[in-house]
Amino acid sequence: LLPMGDDNKEITEQDMEKLTDQRMLAERHLMKYCFLKLFCLGSIYMLEVK
Repeated sequence: LLPMGDDNKEITEQDMEKLTDQRMLAERHLMKYCFLKLFCLGSIYMLEVK
């Protein structure tokens, strides 16, 4: 975190919304990645069991 100085402009609500959107996108991307990883591992496991 950056120290809040007098020169720094205040973080506006719009900036906060942008940050929230980016975080949501990142989390969605991560979930998709984890799901794909689990799906691949599951497929390999099923193939080995057969």
